[in-house]
Amino acid sequence: MPSSNAEAEARRGWWWGPTAVASLCLLADQLSKQWAWTRLRGQPPLVLRPQALELDYAFNTGSAFSLLADSPMARPVLIALSLVTAAAMVALIRRLQIQHAAGTRGALVGALGLALVLGGALGNLVDRLVRVDDVPVLIAKELPWWIVRDHPLRLAEATLHGRPHVAVPHRGVVDFIVVYLSPTLKWPSFNVADLGIVAGLAVFALSLALRRRQQN
Repeated sequence: MPSSNAEAEARRGWWWGPTAVASLCLLADQLSKQWAWTRLRGQPPLVLRPQALELDYAFNTGSAFSLLADSPMARPVLIALSLVTAAAMVALIRRLQIQHAAGTRGALVGALGLALVLGGALGNLVDRLVRVDDVPVLIAKELPWWIVRDHPLRLAEATLHGRPHVAVPHRGVVDFIVVYLSPTLKWPSFNVADLGIVAGLAVFALSLALRRRQQN
């Protein structure tokens, strides 16, 4: 019985690290997005280093690099992918727990990396569930039928003022970090959740390298 209690306590203790990392990543992401929402939205970019790094509000209704941004299926597909990713990360962390108990080197490092991925996936999922902002839709060349159906008053206002677009509410993700690849070329804007996902994958790759070294 004492041995069984010790094993149960060790299993519970294992989850403290990954849970804390995922929670901190999620918290940092949501706090930074709320700051960008209140301080950068509708304002000029905040230049931290000219032609290198700036903070500029953007609202992404698609995925990375704004893929699927114009698709009506973007939101449900991306929500489903985020849920699948989160479930997969939890399952992998559980598997690494078993390997850690068996003495596998790098298992804890790998779990912390996957926890970062989990926190990032949850951060963007929260935005897709609750964040709403107006997104301009061009009507100068073609008038989407759903604009007429869902937003007739906004369409009428834009037409009366001669605007070539209609601002309609969309759900999406706040991006605000802009990095320059060269003085004239910007990497697509991203957020803290994206940073967590990339950093987590890098940490997980490091854990795999540690495991290969142990096997050799």
